[in-house]
Amino acid sequence: MSHSGFWSRTASLLALAGVLGLRAAEAPYGMTERPAFGAFLNGTMPESGPTLSGNWSAVVAFPNLTFLNPMGLVPVPGTNQLAVYEREGRIYQFPNDPTTSTKTLVLDISRQCQGWDDSGLMGIAYHPGFATNRYLFVYYTYVAPGTVKGNANARPPTATPNRDRLVRYTLDEAGVVLPATETIFIDQRSETVWHNGGGMFFHPQNGFLYLTNGDDANGGNNQRINYSLHSGVIRIDVDRRGGDISHPIPRQPLPAGSVTANYYIPNDNPFVGQSGVLEEFFAIGLRSPHRMTIDPPSGRIFIGDVGDGSFEELDIIEPTDPKGLNFQWNRIEGLQGDLNPPFIGVNRRPVLDYPHSEGGAIIGGYVYRGTELATELGGRYIFGDNIANVVWALDESTVPAKKIFLCNLPRGTGPNSGNDYVGLSGFGYDHQNELYLCQLSSIAGRIYKLQRGGVAPKPLPTLLSQTGAFEDLATLKPSSGLVHYQVNSPLWSDGAHKERWMAIPDGKKIGFTTNGEWNFPAGSVWVKHFELSVNETNPAIRRRLETRLLVRDTNGYVYGASYKWRPDNSDAEIVYGGLTEGIEITSGQEIGELTSIDIGGPAAGSTTRQSDGWQVVAGGADIWGTSDQFRFVHQQRTGDFDIRVKIASVTQTDLYTKAGLMVRDTLNANARHIFALVFPSNAPRNNNDGGYEFQSRDTVGGNASAIYPPAPSPRVNFPNSWLRLKRAGNTWTAYSSSDGREWRLYATKTLALPETVYFGLALTAHTGSGAKATAKFDFQEKYVQPWFYPGRQDCLSCHSVAAGGVLGVKTRQSNLDRVFPGSGVADNQLRAWNHVGYFEPPLNEAELPNLNHLVTVTNETATLELRVRSYLDANCSHCHRPGGPAGQAKWDARIETPLGAAGILGGSVVDTLGVPGSRVLVPKDLEHSVMYKRLATATEVYRMPPLAKNVVDPTAVNALAAWIQVLTGLPEVQLATPTGGSLFRVPAKIILTAQASTTNGTISKVEFYS
Repeated sequence: MSHSGFWSRTASLLALAGVLGLRAAEAPYGMTERPAFGAFLNGTMPESGPTLSGNWSAVVAFPNLTFLNPMGLVPVPGTNQLAVYEREGRIYQFPNDPTTSTKTLVLDISRQCQGWDDSGLMGIAYHPGFATNRYLFVYYTYVAPGTVKGNANARPPTATPNRDRLVRYTLDEAGVVLPATETIFIDQRSETVWHNGGGMFFHPQNGFLYLTNGDDANGGNNQRINYSLHSGVIRIDVDRRGGDISHPIPRQPLPAGSVTANYYIPNDNPFVGQSGVLEEFFAIGLRSPHRMTIDPPSGRIFIGDVGDGSFEELDIIEPTDPKGLNFQWNRIEGLQGDLNPPFIGVNRRPVLDYPHSEGGAIIGGYVYRGTELATELGGRYIFGDNIANVVWALDESTVPAKKIFLCNLPRGTGPNSGNDYVGLSGFGYDHQNELYLCQLSSIAGRIYKLQRGGVAPKPLPTLLSQTGAFEDLATLKPSSGLVHYQVNSPLWSDGAHKERWMAIPDGKKIGFTTNGEWNFPAGSVWVKHFELSVNETNPAIRRRLETRLLVRDTNGYVYGASYKWRPDNSDAEIVYGGLTEGIEITSGQEIGELTSIDIGGPAAGSTTRQSDGWQVVAGGADIWGTSDQFRFVHQQRTGDFDIRVKIASVTQTDLYTKAGLMVRDTLNANARHIFALVFPSNAPRNNNDGGYEFQSRDTVGGNASAIYPPAPSPRVNFPNSWLRLKRAGNTWTAYSSSDGREWRLYATKTLALPETVYFGLALTAHTGSGAKATAKFDFQEKYVQPWFYPGRQDCLSCHSVAAGGVLGVKTRQSNLDRVFPGSGVADNQLRAWNHVGYFEPPLNEAELPNLNHLVTVTNETATLELRVRSYLDANCSHCHRPGGPAGQAKWDARIETPLGAAGILGGSVVDTLGVPGSRVLVPKDLEHSVMYKRLATATEVYRMPPLAKNVVDPTAVNALAAWIQVLTGLPEVQLATPTGGSLFRVPAKIILTAQASTTNGTISKVEFYS
């Protein structure tokens, strides 16, 4: 169906009764006059977003302290102390006080630390549990004690054999290392003192240790994962948690004599299970990744990789990226194209490169999350260059990204034995996330901070009350110049309730276009207010979360500011850097009394009500096929519900022991039922390699069938394994979770069951021997929903240049009928705005029924295609469009783009999510439809959208699934090849995919287009 057909078939659905049937002159208008509005909220907001223009400089942060070649600075957990580590093998700590003049030696390994070049003590990291275990991890270049070569005047020979060594020390209560506690984790032979990496951190969410290492200036170490731990990012579990989290080291690195010990490999590392590989690798293709840091609010990992002959490059690992990225070295340097197959992992270009005319050794930094310079630097990545001795801020508003000059760092004093070993060596941060710069010097290295000089730009108001957007904050009465507006297809915002206003300056007009983006005058302002229902039994009980402002500036773009409401709703405070808060929700699941029964005649079980839940013991042969033998702890429920349960444990009497939430139409054996379940472990079972499954029996006495979760299969991790079962009419949806906060939809099923059903806990031992299984269940009356408050830079991630900066106000979103506040008149929104003179050129009102419009995804009177494409337009098109910042996204979400040209049906993807042959959408195939999988998860691994999504939109997921199932095209067929392939037709082309194994175990894919 063409888009013009969409509009003509559904125009009547948008109109309120009779409005479009009246002649324009006879119908009343929703607005009779245009409200007066002074640009930039009557001058309270800056005319341009806080910029980085001006006099920046680097000033000494601690005038009374000097160091020998300081490399980095980190806060000491639980104290007001800062730790500085020196290249030649010493660590000092001192109070975070600019007047301090004393420092305490924490560690001295200078007799065995080979420094004086691109080597030495390269990184330190305090363990997340430092408060109790006192662990400090140190990564350095080891040589036999007393054999260190080189000095301030002479570099050591490049080909000085050494060992890349990762060790752990325990600190005493004063923060000083206890030498006898040294534990070695990595002790790897290296042949040169170059390219030693050294970026290191503990991930704030998964607790794994991430570490970079360079290629040892040896091309033989590049593009391989079966020899040594060089040229990449490694990820290890130093806590050896085991089970579903990690496993022992399967293979030692080469050359002979290299040793790794005392850690485990994360189970979900990208190359786990491949023959002959070092499973520690998380990413590869790096030359000299001197610095790597993580930005905790966004989960983004930044790597500064020092270049060779032509370019320096900055690489970023997004939280939604596939694991196993290949950053191309030594095949490609900089932004010079893509890898040609065969290659290992997932091809990834750098985000930014620059030639050696602008610098010669990139020094990676941090995303600024402090407060002192938040107006201008908040949310920006700050980095620099050692040779140029310059400091930059990253500008991601363009593709590729750019760098903005801030200042030069003064050069250190004393002899300089290297290329520029008196320049910038690294960055650091303190407990308040303020940023520091480290200066190399063989005599008196200094720690610096950034300082702004000159005339500072007009700051953003720090309180919502200071913006003038509202006359009364208590009632949210907007200022007189703001006009309330609605949209056809709202952006999904984790289920939040939103109100919207906009204001256009006096004497200015909106450049109207039928398609595409409108052109707004400088000084225009948009306000969006967010509230979240916090009681599922009464959705009217809401909590104010934030109010966001978007301003069209004098530079032709926009800037944003978000204000987080105080708990007492007295005001809202500006958010400089993004942050996440847990919002407590009353679940509304009043479980009440439960009754136990053994269905199907198994050995008698038992049920015990405990303070923290129910303990259920059950026998039973199975719940599968036509078998029904299990313990059922139940009650009757009428109507829709949404129930969550934490399953703390399940004993395994058999591989197929099952426990979970069940719904039945009767208590008879072999009754129709729905069963969302977990297994006792993540061992492979039939078509499932995870711990969750969904089963149903659709007919009385019939066979039960299973719905297997999409890859990657959710995994149980007792005691933190959660199940959620939701009923909406005859639609049943199952979710998994590892914390009861972030839920992943893993199965949905339509089955007509009675209005009143038997609901409860089910457990079967799956054994005929009489053995019994035990499971522990705990219903939760409250849960926590994460909410992300965006910082200023985060706003621009969605309000992209390609989308014109303004997302929700355009023809296809604004062409709707509504009742206008104040007048109480029902009118078309475009017609009312046109009447009071907002548009240039003015609209012809007779054409309104023919103008484009979106629909909500819940509008079942519209076609599935229109509903889904409207949703994609509203939620994805700001990035997924030509020129958008999605970078490697290859499809166009704009509804005005014909489906056959949008790259949606059969469109290629960057990441197949582990399922060979996957495309953007494959007709009648959810398993190979990447868009569906990304939409159906809120986990940061591959959720979409990647920012601020913590809750899945189940209505949209169900609509997309239904549309995929009715899409036309040649059905996918399996080819007669050992590894399989696929063949299907999409508009204007036929796509054939085939898998071919290469000698090194990687998989290449070839596509043929007709």
